[in-house]
Amino acid sequence: MLNRLVCCHRPFILPRTGHLLSDLRNQDDTSLCHHKNKRPLSSEIAERPKDDRYVVDPNQKPKTNVPFIKNLFSGKFDKWIFVYPELKTTEEVNQLENFVQPIEEYILQSDSKAIDSSRQIPNDIIDELKSYCLFGQQIPKEYGGLEFSATQLARVSEVTALDGSIYATLQAHQSLATKAILLAGTGEQKERYLPKLASADKMAAFCLTEVSGGSDLASIESRATLSGDRQTYHLTGEKTWVINGGQADIFVVFAKVKVPYGDEEDESKVTAFIVQRGFGGVTNSPSHDTLGIRGAEVCTVKFDNTPIPVDHVLGGEPGNGFQIAMDVLEADRHLMGSSCAGILKTLLSEAVDHVISRSQFKQKLHEFGLIQEKLTRIAATTYAIESMAYLTAGTIDHFQEPDCALESAAVKIFSSEGFWTCINDIMQIFGGQSFMKDQKYERFLRDGYYNFLNQV
Repeated sequence: MLNRLVCCHRPFILPRTGHLLSDLRNQDDTSLCHHKNKRPLSSEIAERPKDDRYVVDPNQKPKTNVPFIKNLFSGKFDKWIFVYPELKTTEEVNQLENFVQPIEEYILQSDSKAIDSSRQIPNDIIDELKSYCLFGQQIPKEYGGLEFSATQLARVSEVTALDGSIYATLQAHQSLATKAILLAGTGEQKERYLPKLASADKMAAFCLTEVSGGSDLASIESRATLSGDRQTYHLTGEKTWVINGGQADIFVVFAKVKVPYGDEEDESKVTAFIVQRGFGGVTNSPSHDTLGIRGAEVCTVKFDNTPIPVDHVLGGEPGNGFQIAMDVLEADRHLMGSSCAGILKTLLSEAVDHVISRSQFKQKLHEFGLIQEKLTRIAATTYAIESMAYLTAGTIDHFQEPDCALESAAVKIFSSEGFWTCINDIMQIFGGQSFMKDQKYERFLRDGYYNFLNQV
């Protein structure tokens, strides 16, 4: 039998084992237990159909894509969805895998249990992440970053997500705060901040949520008032659930300011600011004792009449904060899919080994129909999550102005809910040991709940 789960556009290979679940009953126990501990490369996968809309040369990129999900609402089904995007050359795939492999090994060797229990990521781990330039994955090379595409980011997120605290710390820095400056910053703002953010000489945090309004951006109460000489804003407000809030030196903060509205009055509109801790008036609470991602620093950050030079209005113009926030939150939603898929593939591999080696009632676990059903559901769900994530990433990469808002949202919802279902199945497969704190499964369950909180 084939050792791949084959779909219309690409195969899904179980990590490390590489065995089709339905083959388990036909395999010798030892042949599966002593497999090579290697993830298959994309270069080992059969060629996929080509399409002239999927090119990688920036000078040849089409303007925008046909928004698949939006068109579904108007009764249109666009067949281009069957053309699966991919990296251009085998060399690119191999380079990416060579970059990812040592990172995966390092994170798997890190003491995630200690990070979780101590509620702190050790400095030596942060330094190692810096050495891989993981804080500058999206930043252009001219500013000292890696300038990764959406597809490359997705692949890296598969392995960094193997520790939820590390993943959350990286994402808060690069996919939220840094992303805001990358998308909306002026040339001067990028020159000033991106090199420091790429090297993580300065850590960044994204200050959006407030206790009173949650994710309702229009209801925020933080206020910034312009000084009489019109050279400085003074910011007062409190932001909560700020990841990296205690160690960050640079904050992207959203507050309301008065902007001209017609000829009659000023109107309060949301504006984004780049705020340095050194500006003064910035304090933070101790890290909150959270359910999951416990090693990530989640704080409340207060701004007490913090002075902000007018050239630190993100983008240069007040009143554009709402659109900036939406663009940032939308940009990397697909990464939830790839990160969930990375975790599930690793746990599925372990579950397969477990059901092969463990016996109950004089039978191997993999011989029970209920176990087979759970493994099949995990594999199929993981395949779907991974496919959605990389299809969306490929679309983002191959168009100048991709329209993937609904696709990214679909990835986020489906992957967070699918992950929750699959991690429950995995814990059922491992039985009572998964309930023990000295095992990693309950930690993945707790970390996974963080994804539900981010469905908005």
